[in-house]
Amino acid sequence: MAVEISSEALEHVKWFERKTAHFLVDEIERILSGDPVTETKNNKILRTNPFAQRQLSLRGRYRVLFNLDHLARVVNVVAVGEKKGAALFVRGEEFRAHHESGFTEQS
Repeated sequence: MAVEISSEALEHVKWFERKTAHFLVDEIERILSGDPVTETKNNKILRTNPFAQRQLSLRGRYRVLFNLDHLARVVNVVAVGEKKGAALFVRGEEFRAHHESGFTEQS
């Protein structure tokens, strides 16, 4: 599948120091261009919400929120952040949009 990182998500990545940012982009491309559909320990479907269908965990602390367009065969990365305890932080601020309800994954 093709991987598209939204301009907003790229800004999220740029917030991290350079080495971490490169790691995140490389891993996003490598993992999500392969098999973004199969649910694993690190790649799971989020509960129904309006922001993202899925979440990829990297190194146990980074989170990549993304949506799939199965027909176009595209993965769209919409947010990248860091997990601290039970909270997700994007650009240093707690991120809550992915906890709201109303989104369903479509095939």
